[in-house]
Amino acid sequence: MNFISIFKNEFDEFVNYKKSMGYNYNRQTIYWYDKLDKYFNDNNLTKKEISEELYNNWLMKRKNESNNTHALRYTAIRQFCTYLIQNNYKNVYYSDEYNIKYKKEFLPHIYTNNEIVDIFKLSADVDITFEVIVKMLYSTGLRISEALSIEIDNVNLNDGQINIINGKNNVSRIIVLSDSMNDKLKEYINSKIYFDTKYLFSSKGKKYSYKKVRINYCKILDTLNIKARIHDLRHTFAVNSLNQMVQKGYDIYTSLPLLSQYMGHKRIESTEYYLRFIEKYYDDVTNSISRYCGNIYRTLEVSHE
Repeated sequence: MNFISIFKNEFDEFVNYKKSMGYNYNRQTIYWYDKLDKYFNDNNLTKKEISEELYNNWLMKRKNESNNTHALRYTAIRQFCTYLIQNNYKNVYYSDEYNIKYKKEFLPHIYTNNEIVDIFKLSADVDITFEVIVKMLYSTGLRISEALSIEIDNVNLNDGQINIINGKNNVSRIIVLSDSMNDKLKEYINSKIYFDTKYLFSSKGKKYSYKKVRINYCKILDTLNIKARIHDLRHTFAVNSLNQMVQKGYDIYTSLPLLSQYMGHKRIESTEYYLRFIEKYYDDVTNSISRYCGNIYRTLEVSHE
């Protein structure tokens, strides 16, 4: 991490000190010190001092900010200021009067390589429409409502793209398919004698129902004894994408807006949520599943311009 504020040396020393004490300062933890460093830099500090106003402004709860995110920001400045005071820095404000606590949040299930392979195999036994829906959810990170609302006129197989029109929060965007996902979609479209509705995924003249998808998917999870939900395919896509960025050497914090836009998030904070899962699932989610479905997972290309 390259810190940039007047406290850049202190941040480096602080992180190294914590690691030497045996603390697991992973990417998620250091991320908040990077944010704090940028906050100090944006305030144009010329002296190594932290005023009460500077401290309190950092701790102001942001609009739509979760309690957990607020608590993480509080922990970052509290621990850093404590470190400075212990090392005899003057004019560093600190207060422990705040009562910001973590709340236990729902943790999504991040599917492993083997689980995805098994899910794909069983989904093919249901019908080709269901199979393609499941593979699309996994390989694109689409919300199920967005996938089921895709109109055939918004599919461009020549370019391997799908236009998502007015998704959640009225966000429209373009989804780029991997070659193997595009080939699977071609196979599906060619298998249809004709499309009796405007929707890409239909059954008996009607849009393929969410209820039908959920029931079939739950049966598969029960068969495999996996405690998860279909929406966890989207969570898995997000973690996979972040892991790819890390492994390719991208600056993950400047790359987050790309993933945020791709997934149709209204706020970058929704994408930052997945940073916590990189370390935990690193080994499991970066393996290829080409044994069964080929390179169905599209690499997100990041522009450095």
